Amino acid sequence: MAKNYKLLFQKFDVTPQDEAKYNEIISRATTFDEIEQVINLFMKDYVLRMNASLNNLIADTLNIALSSELMNKELLTVENTFIFSSNAYENTLKANYAIIADLVSGGAADIIGSNPKVQKMITEKLISEFNARIEGAMANTRADVLNYTRKLQREMIIRNRQLMLMNEIGGMEGAIAREKLMFEQNMLKKFPQLEKMLKDGRVLKSRTFLNSAGNETFRTYTLDDYTEMSVSETLKNVDRDSVEFTAKYLNEPVVEFYLRDHRNVEEANPSCEHIMQSTLWGVPLLATSQHVANVLKIWSVDRARAEHSLEISRHCRHSIKRASDEIINKVNKLVNIAGLTDQVYPVEV
Repeated sequence: MAKNYKLLFQKFDVTPQDEAKYNEIISRATTFDEIEQVINLFMKDYVLRMNASLNNLIADTLNIALSSELMNKELLTVENTFIFSSNAYENTLKANYAIIADLVSGGAADIIGSNPKVQKMITEKLISEFNARIEGAMANTRADVLNYTRKLQREMIIRNRQLMLMNEIGGMEGAIAREKLMFEQNMLKKFPQLEKMLKDGRVLKSRTFLNSAGNETFRTYTLDDYTEMSVSETLKNVDRDSVEFTAKYLNEPVVEFYLRDHRNVEEANPSCEHIMQSTLWGVPLLATSQHVANVLKIWSVDRARAEHSLEISRHCRHSIKRASDEIINKVNKLVNIAGLTDQVYPVEV
């Protein structure tokens, strides 16, 4: 290919200057909104620019396969270039993300009054979640691009044999020229997903899942949409993760559920509405353990997450914060009494 994409992606490593700039912003942050400034800068400075280059790499690979019949050696070179370069994209993105995750988790730990052990746990969780999402998406994308490259080359070989036959039996030059022009259009009609990749930039494919009719299907995403979910949204959940880890580490029995982002959502999340309406002492609470959830007859943090609350991508604008000492003392008292009497408290006391 004309560009050495592998070297290009390696040039997107977070620079010491930018890391220092991000660290300066976080060191002065007193709210999670200020920490989000760094996440947004990282998306603009690095992720979106890398995405543009990967989109170009995918388009170049597929367009080469669409444009001419390649010798086996040439096809192998195109495939290997794509594999090595897309790996470079993935590895650079993961390394950059790890740097930002460490900065963001440190800022979050400082804001909520946590400690280095909890920060390490938060960082590891952020990195683990991101790596799982990006590795799966990139594996699917790599398989798709290579699959279409080979399919297009097989179609190209068949088409070229037909053109040779037309030429041998005296086919008109105009008809042959039209066949060549129609090849790309025919391939896009034959492979609708290929058209989405080339024309709409929907190059990432989700894992398969069962739709409402019980049929196996998948979703497609643009790189920018997917990295917004896997990079930005995962990092922006750091307030939730840091509060949960700290509360559990300090044996705090509950956390407070609250509306963190006041932007409207297209569709209200029923789970969030349920939690907000289930209050104790006028406060929506989530338990940090199932035992406390059973005693108080409220949901646990794990239950909320399982019901798709505390999840930005599921129309949720809520988060959690550490409960007040007063509420923690009241809850501990009820839990201790319940341990002696096997009594539960489904209503406010």
